[in-house]
Amino acid sequence: MTTPAGDVTAGVRTLIAGIGARDAAIGLAMLLAPAGKPLQVALAARVASDAADAVVFGTTLPDRSARTKVAAFAATWAALCAVSALVR
Repeated sequence: MTTPAGDVTAGVRTLIAGIGARDAAIGLAMLLAPAGKPLQVALAARVASDAADAVVFGTTLPDRSARTKVAAFAATWAALCAVSALVR
């Protein structure tokens, strides 16, 4: 996700900021949601977004070695959030 010189392009910075904002909003919803349906919806949003990240980044990143790492990281977060929904 960097240039050959190691720089981050404006497009990549924008993508990272967008994902960060999305994750912060969903995290805040998870933190503030009352138990029951509202919390389940917030957790489902987190699981869905992390699973989508795993699929999209795992299939489209230009660096093949990064694909596996990023997909595994996102899938792990999706799984952890899914498990947390089951134990509540």
